[in-house]
Amino acid sequence: MVVYSQGLCRDIKGGVLVWFRLHNYRIRLANYQLSTMDVIGSGLDATEIARIAGAIERYGDRFVHRVFTEEEIAYCRRRRDAASSFAARFAAKEAAMKALGTGHSRGVFWRGIEVFRRGGPPQLRFHGGAARRCMSMGADASLLTLTHSRDLAIAHVLLVRHSIEG
Repeated sequence: MVVYSQGLCRDIKGGVLVWFRLHNYRIRLANYQLSTMDVIGSGLDATEIARIAGAIERYGDRFVHRVFTEEEIAYCRRRRDAASSFAARFAAKEAAMKALGTGHSRGVFWRGIEVFRRGGPPQLRFHGGAARRCMSMGADASLLTLTHSRDLAIAHVLLVRHSIEG
């Protein structure tokens, strides 16, 4: 059993992932239904950190504000190595465009895909044409993985649809 904040727990019973809450030292099952996830889009991208650092050096704020949201810019500029954070977010946007099946077209633009963090792993937020494309595909969630080495930032995006069993 894994215990998360606010008493939320996760365990596997009979091969089924079960979420429940601990309440007064007794286990009380929360209202839940079994669900499955269908992957409806997948994208992977690797971005050279030096390439993004060069674009920032050459074009400055014009490049940064064209590609990244204000929240992304503030987050990356607070990091010791801003270039690797910008590169990881750039890779995430590219991977998301691949998962959407659009590339940089059909109303899907750089700032329409946003990487954010709220005290946990990075997540994606879709705006404008990217949000419309997600809805038309039937996606109700996305999963994002970011990593980087000294030279390369890599992102993987899955677009998923949950279906309730029962």
